[in-house]
Amino acid sequence: MRIGILFGGSSREREISFAGGRTVYDNLNKSIFTAVPIFVDSLGNFIELDWKYIYKGSIRDFYPPVEFIPSTESNYQIYAESLKLETDEEIAAMIKRIGIKRELNDLKQIIDFAFFMSAWKFWRRWSNPRNSRLSKNSLYG
Repeated sequence: MRIGILFGGSSREREISFAGGRTVYDNLNKSIFTAVPIFVDSLGNFIELDWKYIYKGSIRDFYPPVEFIPSTESNYQIYAESLKLETDEEIAAMIKRIGIKRELNDLKQIIDFAFFMSAWKFWRRWSNPRNSRLSKNSLYG
């Protein structure tokens, strides 16, 4: 079974969500389940994240990618919403550096069950009540 671990979002709590997603991944029984990391960026994009980024210290350590950050004297890390990206192509190029952009409807084809690390407003549109029958013991080994 493919478990989608959805984390991130536009809230300032996104770093807690990111750390929670990493914890879920670490504790998921991988002999039974396949983890699929879905990062929701601060612009609302769903990104199937390349796993090499899940162990970065914070979201800003990988997103936005360094080549998209304007150089300044301060070298502060910033979130994607602070960039002045002007086209959808620029956003798509930024996303492509860390994973695959997914639409909400795509998720049903790539994951069987969603584990949300935040209280996003879209969860009701996607979630399937029959999946809630999985027990905690079946998710963690």
